[in-house]
Order: sequence, then structure tokens, then C-alpha cells
Amino acid sequence: MAAHNLSLDVAPGEFLSFPVPSGCGKTTSHRMIAGFEQFGEGEVFPEGERVNDVPACRHPVNMLFQHYSLRSSAIHSSS
Repeated sequence: MAAHNLSLDVAPGEFLSFPVPSGCGKTTSHRMIAGFEQFGEGEVFPEGERVNDVPACRHPVNMLFQHYSLRSSAIHSSS
């Protein structure tokens, strides 16, 4: 696992992205926050409630992955 000492404060309705190079732990971090990844240390508190042991489908967060070819297609088709 590549995430260490991560602390975030995200306002309701705010979007969060990690514009960093490959291998920095952004997918792992997103998966931990969304509940798809188990981790040994730390806690996740979206909306002030600890959700470490809550199933991913009950986390009040969403994930979006951008794939450049999908993005290009979406831009092309909307023109």
C-alpha cells in the first residue's frame, strides 16, 4: 500500500483530485476513502462518522476514474 500520513479536509459538495504522478498512491487513497480497500492503520471519517468497518456501498463518497480515451470520446461526441 502506498498511502502514508494522509489527512484531508473536504467540504460538502467539493470535488477532490490527486494530480500527482503514477505510483504515488492516489488510487489506493481513493479506494481507502470509498471503502474498497482494507488498511491496517488509520481511520476514515466522512461527514464526521467513522466508516472503517462500514461496507463501501454505505460510504457517503463516490469515485470517478478518468481514462484519457474515454475523455476524448466524450469531448468529441458533445461537439
